[in-house]
Amino acid sequence: MLAAVEEARTVTERGRGLLGRRVDGVLLLEAWSIHTIGMRRTIDVAFCRPRSSDPRHRRPDGSLELEVLGVRTVPPGRVSRPRLRGRFVLEADAGSFASWGVGPGQRLVVR
Repeated sequence: MLAAVEEARTVTERGRGLLGRRVDGVLLLEAWSIHTIGMRRTIDVAFCRPRSSDPRHRRPDGSLELEVLGVRTVPPGRVSRPRLRGRFVLEADAGSFASWGVGPGQRLVVR
């Protein structure tokens, strides 16, 4: 399944998450927890770890290959527990992961 996903690299971008973005999802780089404070909608969250041994976590073509550690649906006004082995978090509107088939143990490639 293909989806339009933006990478959130800075602290400000990660804190903003999906707020005000017109994409299918946001990939938070170097993040292991999330919050939905200020959100008005429920979101799906996938905690991921890199599959590449490269310290930059990138494949030679520049894409990220991730393994999904866990998936949660988070209502507005909540803070998630940290996922210690996770280094990346994928956020999308609630129900997106079910339609995309995203679940624990799956491999995601972000280009």
